[in-house]
Amino acid sequence: PPPLSLVLPPPPSGLVCAPILYFGSLSSSRVRACPAGCAFILVPRKQDGEAVIKALHNRHVMPGMTHAVQISFAKGEEERLATKLFVGMLPKNLTGDDVKQLFAAFGEVEEVYLMKDKATGVSKGSAFVKMSSRNEAQAAIHNLNGKPAIPGNGGPLVVKFADPPKDKVQEMRGLAQINLVQQAMLQQQQSLLLGAAGGAGG
Repeated sequence: PPPLSLVLPPPPSGLVCAPILYFGSLSSSRVRACPAGCAFILVPRKQDGEAVIKALHNRHVMPGMTHAVQISFAKGEEERLATKLFVGMLPKNLTGDDVKQLFAAFGEVEEVYLMKDKATGVSKGSAFVKMSSRNEAQAAIHNLNGKPAIPGNGGPLVVKFADPPKDKVQEMRGLAQINLVQQAMLQQQQSLLLGAAGGAGG
């Protein structure tokens, strides 16, 4: 089952940080507590994890806490479970229904987003297609990537897994770390300048 990463703010002194978050069919036996205010929660399906994130991420405040919990798929899980595909080099005369029909040969197509020019409404020749399972997505890649959507109409398609959205929490942590490094370097430079000025004055 795909694990979710539950990040809790540090608990107040004396408070035991116990994983008490339950959602749907989730049970306490599927929650693994970790030190430093974190936990991993196993959910039966990716859709269940998405529902948890949508309902509770940055919204639910745990008892005794002052900030909402941060919830995301554990590192690497979103890529492992991905079913959304990027499709490039599509003939511009194809509609969203045409694209859906093309991919339906390899499984259930949950969603098709055909990218269009905002001013003209003309297709840009690329789309995002969400399949219902990882195996179906891989089958579509295997059978369509590098091959024309319609024989004799356009060049070979580019079909690959779409890049996952960046984790905003990780981005913020990365920026914070960069700021700390920059501050440390600045303090070091100031110390060196003060030392040099003191030596010159002596």
